[in-house]
Amino acid sequence: ADRNAVKISAVKGSGTLKIAQNVNIGKATKAALEGMAKVSPNLDIEIVETLGTVADSFGRRVKVNAKYDSGKIVIAADSDSPMLAAAKHELTHHMKNINKNGYLAYRDFLINELLAKEGMRFEELMNEYSKMYTGLSREELLDEIAADASELFFTDKAVINKFAKKHHSLGQKVYDFIKKLVGATEKATTSTRAAEMLDKHHDILNK
Repeated sequence: ADRNAVKISAVKGSGTLKIAQNVNIGKATKAALEGMAKVSPNLDIEIVETLGTVADSFGRRVKVNAKYDSGKIVIAADSDSPMLAAAKHELTHHMKNINKNGYLAYRDFLINELLAKEGMRFEELMNEYSKMYTGLSREELLDEIAADASELFFTDKAVINKFAKKHHSLGQKVYDFIKKLVGATEKATTSTRAAEMLDKHHDILNK
């Protein structure tokens, strides 16, 4: 699970990706993050060197991987979690600002899917998360569970289609948003990898 400093407020993003000068990320990751920012309503994504550490429930210092605030996702380059996974986690928090009712339906759906996948009871899951995220309210814990579950099911088309059928009208905006995100990231990643392969092929031929 990501350690996130989550604060929900007014959405102000403009759909851009900003990378700190001294941070290098792969072309495919950069393209995917740019795609996410462009198709996400009022969202900015920023990559910084580090977001520091926080104390976990055992008093140990652990890295903050990413955070969401006011339509902006900030991801640490030294994150323990892959950048795209951290971005997907934070995008789930962003969904709450796009369509709250649709998000709540999506959240409940994701948690039920996760419980079925892991073979856990709801009380067990809540207890596990309350240890990882100390000081959060019940609603905030549910948001974190859904954000982690979203990472697992983000590109699972069968699960996303199941959600759309179950909550056709209520969840339509969330469903459309997810489809756009998946499409944008897949297109960006595929195009970048194809370009990298062509570059590699060109280099081999010209040796």
